[in-house]
Amino acid sequence: MSPSMHSLRATHFAELGAGFGSAECLAVLRAGQASRRRLLLRAISEAAPTKPALDLLSDVAAAAPEVADAALCHPLAGVWMSRWLRRQPDDAPYLSGLTAAAAAQAGIPFTLDILTSDGSILLPGLGNAHGLGRGQATVRGTGDSLVIAGPNAVVEVPAPYRDASPGWQAVRRLSIWDGQVSVDDVDPHRNCFGWPAAPQMPTDKADEFEGHLVAALQLVEAHHPSHAEAMRTALRMVVPLAIPADGNGVSAASRLAFGAVGVGVCAEPEALAELLIHEFQHMKLGGLLDMVDLHISRGSAIHCAPWRADPRPVEALLQGTYAHLAVADYWRMRQRRVGGQTRQPQVEFSYWLAQIGRATATLGACGELTVAGERFIGYMRETIAQWAYEFEPSDIDSGVEDLTDSSAVIWRLRNWQPEPDEPRRLAALYRAGAACPALAAPSLSTGAPSGPAKPSALARMLREHLCEPANPVQGKQSDVSFIRGDHRHSISAYRDDLATDSANDDAWAGLALALRREGEHDAASALIARPELVRAVFREVGGDPVALAVWLSPKATVDRCRS
Repeated sequence: MSPSMHSLRATHFAELGAGFGSAECLAVLRAGQASRRRLLLRAISEAAPTKPALDLLSDVAAAAPEVADAALCHPLAGVWMSRWLRRQPDDAPYLSGLTAAAAAQAGIPFTLDILTSDGSILLPGLGNAHGLGRGQATVRGTGDSLVIAGPNAVVEVPAPYRDASPGWQAVRRLSIWDGQVSVDDVDPHRNCFGWPAAPQMPTDKADEFEGHLVAALQLVEAHHPSHAEAMRTALRMVVPLAIPADGNGVSAASRLAFGAVGVGVCAEPEALAELLIHEFQHMKLGGLLDMVDLHISRGSAIHCAPWRADPRPVEALLQGTYAHLAVADYWRMRQRRVGGQTRQPQVEFSYWLAQIGRATATLGACGELTVAGERFIGYMRETIAQWAYEFEPSDIDSGVEDLTDSSAVIWRLRNWQPEPDEPRRLAALYRAGAACPALAAPSLSTGAPSGPAKPSALARMLREHLCEPANPVQGKQSDVSFIRGDHRHSISAYRDDLATDSANDDAWAGLALALRREGEHDAASALIARPELVRAVFREVGGDPVALAVWLSPKATVDRCRS
């Protein structure tokens, strides 16, 4: 099996850049993955004791090339190949099982010996034979059945191998899209998503899991047809993930597992549909990045991704931006569907559109993109610009600006720091009544918490209020005053909060927003552009943080960095 050359048409590249991708486009990405895995398999064949399996896979490729390609594109086969090449773990029987499954599906008679360490033989994409006993097992395919003989038992499975039988657990397939999407909770390589995979589920839980997935995919099919078309072409597996302690939904994709997404299922089909669309978007971009270089190098983790607490390298920022473009589209289409029945879709759409707008601006200015990467971002920006005119301006827009600026202020407070001597130098000048001089460039701090960004209490309250303005507002007085529009009172309350605790990031963000709403733009601009510096100098001088912010504002300073 020789790798093939694949290239994307310009139209396909534009489709992907715009956030979508036709069935034909996704088929090219899938073919690219098959060729990539042939290359990996060639490297494995040079060292692995798997010649019988490789010979059989070549026979399958000659007799039924589409079946061989499907085996190579089995999502978790990519994980196994990568781990094998890193010798982590040395799991040669996995390839034998993958090949046996392909030969069985192609109807080719074969006999293959496979070593089992736990009494089970996994045939990826087909099923799992268990209770065989540890040691050497023989898998024999007759064309219309499988006979799997181990030290302690013999398991017989009739074609098409989709029904459970004694000693045989068939792969579970969703009752949508002709059963092409499987649910895998047994493959040993499913722990590849950066989040723990769920243990094997009992039948009732598995049935419930599948029911939720089918409902979500039916919703995608009905209301998000562009994403459904792409999913039908390339989504082949869903891996159940462990539900976090807080009970929230969780989802992930893996660059090594093209064709699969991982989800910890929540019962609400709309929320699950959003997770699936989000992760499939990651998967699409991963497939594209295996074919086209969009950035120059991995780069340093220096960029602000509005949905993350920690700085991100360029590829991670690109991945997150692209995935959230699909999230914005999910809410855009939901807003079209529900209209004015609820404000949440417009709030979420407007919020994510604003955040990905900021992220694409960061990407465009980073200097780490290739020419193709710049074109790709250009297509994303065109989509954002088109969507921005779909809905009439409303009171939601100013609230979304507050939300995005709040997250930006908190991110800077947690990830940027002034030069060590800068706060004391500026404090002395401030006390002396001198003008603010040119400012030294800040640097990224270390040790900031990683993971998803956590909004401030004010941001959470504001988001809820934008969605449900009639609901009562409860919380700290400074935040409540802001939500109610009493910005003068909220400024006073945030001042008091900071006098008590200058490390209160939420209060700094709230003060910045309240000052802007009250028209005190000089102070607000300093707290939005350089909050880490205002905070550091405030710790030296105390007093009124608003007056200090005015002194440090871009308008009041020679706004350049010292050489």
